Amino acid sequence: MNIIKFYDEFAESYDKRHSSPATRIVRKKELAMIKRFSGGRVLDIGCGTGYHMQFVKNAVGIDPSREMLKIARRKGIKNLKPGRAENLPFRSNSFDTVLCFFAVLNMCSCKKAVREMERVLKEKGKALISVSSINGSRKFRIHKREIELYLFSKKALVELFRRNGFRLIYFDSVFRKTKPRWGDFTPFSLKEKIMLFLEKFSEKEKGEIYFFVFEKNPSSTT
Repeated sequence: MNIIKFYDEFAESYDKRHSSPATRIVRKKELAMIKRFSGGRVLDIGCGTGYHMQFVKNAVGIDPSREMLKIARRKGIKNLKPGRAENLPFRSNSFDTVLCFFAVLNMCSCKKAVREMERVLKEKGKALISVSSINGSRKFRIHKREIELYLFSKKALVELFRRNGFRLIYFDSVFRKTKPRWGDFTPFSLKEKIMLFLEKFSEKEKGEIYFFVFEKNPSSTT
């Protein structure tokens, strides 16, 4: 199914769907990364309805879904443009930080998108990434519509960024022992909460959602 049409059709319910307990955990991780690693002029690729932009100063958002951008504008978020990760409408070396969160890379031409991130970032600029990993589900379903995702291993994504001039400076994951239950608004049980806590002591590569921070570093290219 066409990705733009897919997101246009459920734009009005997007924020409600992403208020589930599972998504809140992912967003908590993403916001911690923003607080720790972002700075300067920020580009949010696949900004959707503008959730992350509410927590970032000096940000520009881009998304292929005009319906999602309409909702972001209703929230008073500015500096929004329609566009795709594979062809960013910005000058080279014009951003200090790039955000690309929660399945954007799983749904687009990831090689082109990473090349574009490298192009628009300044030297030593940071790319903050979250993706669905090979431990998750390949099928993404909402409103009875289904999209197949490309899932990443840690090794594959690190190598993709390395070949395009980046080095890894941070890695984490979530849902290593607990299933995320996307779209389910039932609170996590006590057992699930305990398992989520115990994930801190388990192997990070086993998580269903991966979190990365890469730094643009020309010496890392082959």
